Amino acid sequence: MYILGNRSILESQSEMWTQVLNILDARKQIGPGIPAFCVNHPNTEKIIVKSEEFAMYFPDGGCTLPCKTKLADCGHVCPWKCHSDYPDHKGLTSFCHEKCARLHEECNHPCKKRCSEACGRCETNVGIVTLPCGHEHQDAKCYMTKDLSAIKCKVKVTKVLPNCNHPTVLSCHQSADDYNCPIPCGGINTNCHHKCLQKCSSCYAHQLKQGNNQLESSHLPCIKICEKILPCGHYCSELCHAGEDCPPCTKICTVWKCSHSSCNHRCSDPCYPCQERCDWKCEHEDQCPLICGAPCTRLPCDKRCSKVLSCGHKCPSVCGEICPSSFFCQTCASDSIKSQIVDKIMFSEYQDIDLEEDPIFVLPCNHIFTMSTMDGWLDINQGYRQDQNGKWSIVSLPMQFSKLPVCPDCRFLIRGLRRYGRICNQASLNLSEKCFITSIMKGIESLRIRKTEEMNSFTSRIDSLEAKLLQKSQKLTLSKHLTVYKSPFEKFIKEVFKCFQKATKSPQKKVYESCVSHLDETESNSFLAVPKPHLFLERSLFSMLIDCKVFITKFNLILYNRMKSNSLDNFQRLKSDYDKDMEKIMTDFDNYLGKTQETGAMLSTSGAEIEFHRLDIEGEYLESIQENHLRIPLAKDLESRFDHFLGRSPSSFLTKCVTKLDTFKTQLLKLNDSIRTPLTLEEKQSIATAINFQGTWYNCPNGHPYAIGECGGAMEVGTCYECGVRIGGSHHTSLPGNVRASFG
Repeated sequence: MYILGNRSILESQSEMWTQVLNILDARKQIGPGIPAFCVNHPNTEKIIVKSEEFAMYFPDGGCTLPCKTKLADCGHVCPWKCHSDYPDHKGLTSFCHEKCARLHEECNHPCKKRCSEACGRCETNVGIVTLPCGHEHQDAKCYMTKDLSAIKCKVKVTKVLPNCNHPTVLSCHQSADDYNCPIPCGGINTNCHHKCLQKCSSCYAHQLKQGNNQLESSHLPCIKICEKILPCGHYCSELCHAGEDCPPCTKICTVWKCSHSSCNHRCSDPCYPCQERCDWKCEHEDQCPLICGAPCTRLPCDKRCSKVLSCGHKCPSVCGEICPSSFFCQTCASDSIKSQIVDKIMFSEYQDIDLEEDPIFVLPCNHIFTMSTMDGWLDINQGYRQDQNGKWSIVSLPMQFSKLPVCPDCRFLIRGLRRYGRICNQASLNLSEKCFITSIMKGIESLRIRKTEEMNSFTSRIDSLEAKLLQKSQKLTLSKHLTVYKSPFEKFIKEVFKCFQKATKSPQKKVYESCVSHLDETESNSFLAVPKPHLFLERSLFSMLIDCKVFITKFNLILYNRMKSNSLDNFQRLKSDYDKDMEKIMTDFDNYLGKTQETGAMLSTSGAEIEFHRLDIEGEYLESIQENHLRIPLAKDLESRFDHFLGRSPSSFLTKCVTKLDTFKTQLLKLNDSIRTPLTLEEKQSIATAINFQGTWYNCPNGHPYAIGECGGAMEVGTCYECGVRIGGSHHTSLPGNVRASFG
């Protein structure tokens, strides 16, 4: 029996324990710990003072000495340390790490695995064996010799693929039947006439999918890089896209690069020409009066430059041009420079040219050409005319789009030649204008789609608001709610206006305005040579902007009228607010007409549509007024203003809206209690004569008039604007109940 405890504590608390401990001391039965030893190795006794010393000195129930017991299954010594479990050591062979001492039964080769592992197949190296294909296999294993046909021969041989007859190198064991040919197809793509670069196997699979096993019949999409020269001078880096335009260039712009600055935008992004003063000048001609990015109006100088290069020899270039490096001096240049063909007409070399008669230009690509060659290559006669005495004069530039000039030899973009600034700048300006128009048109198309969506969404929100306010009788909070519901549509209007402002700043217009600001009255001839900008983008967006403003202003009046009491004072106040909005719109419209100095049919028609909106909205309100004493004077005033509107509106608008105008006239007559009759024959004749109407008048089944233009025969079905019944017809046959109206 062992007693565990603290001697000092026991003696201090009990005299009995003091006596007991003294007795144990006399017997030498008190110590610092518990003695312990291994049952297999008694000489390993240890005094255990701490509990963790058990695991340290006696792990697994034994001690730290090797077990050294022979395993019953294999005869090797137990690999473990002394342990108390598995005393008979049965089943411990799986832990034996000694080399296997067994032989393979079939070949008697010694096993090369560990004792604890299954012997399995024989891995003994038997050297070289000859395979059924005739090739030798190096370092064959013993187990391989049992079935030589199962060995994969890795000798490289040339085989012909059955699907495409292409020879290819494969391992001997590989079958050519299911091998995917990696060789480029090489056939001609019928869409673009490029050689097909797709893998042969991919094209063949494509043929099979289409049900055609003829490899030449069709191919996968061409993967050759396009490499067409874009208008900006860069090469298209996209994959072949035969039949489609190249996508916009994403490289950094090199078109507007001059002595003052360079553009850092992408080529496809709209950018503006340099606004600094053109620095083309020489001792024989005045300086160009326009900005750097405008087509020059200075006359060319045909003389050789009188400046001296750093080598001490006279400059070989044209007067007024930037002098080239001494590297291109006709005297000091290398043989490779002197032997360049610089005259594309006579095929003369640089060293044979008389620079006094025909000076040279050094292009940005370092190719050299004579002035006569460049005059012909860039067609200087597009912008100038030379008489029999050699005197130059300015001619109008062609209006069609022209490509940017490039080097005759390498097609590199030509920039910085002042003599051809009129031609090169016009080509660059055309390209900038094209990029600008493309960008704006994308925005316009997006806004057109959104316009319909925003209008429908706004209408739905207003209908929901009206129902909600009527249900809760919250008439006094209408203004607050209407502002919230209009906010998304007003944001859209701001986007349209922002796009409109952007459309008014085209590169062509910017150059035009800058040139005008740089010219004096004495330079009016130069001013006439600057093309005026186009305004079709502004007109398109301005029309959209007016439509949106009229739309939201119309809803303001209608909704207020529906939600508030029908009194003349209330109507006059609301009509006054509405008139202010409409006058603002008309003022914007008139300002635009004055700004553009255009009074075309399209703009006049837009103005008529705005005025008609005003009359139409007031007519819709008057229909809701029940008191005759209020409605009659307002209806007469509206009728008078409508007659005035008919007299001054363009015929293009009246022709377009003849049926709607006639219906509106009928509605005006019904609004006035004292007038019950529809349009008189004289009135119909007057309207038809005023608009030079070519067509036939009809009555719907309820007697409401409508008109069919051109030949007057019914070719489509519609609905009566007043009563909603079906009108018109098809194949020149009217629907039942629709009859011709007679004027007399």
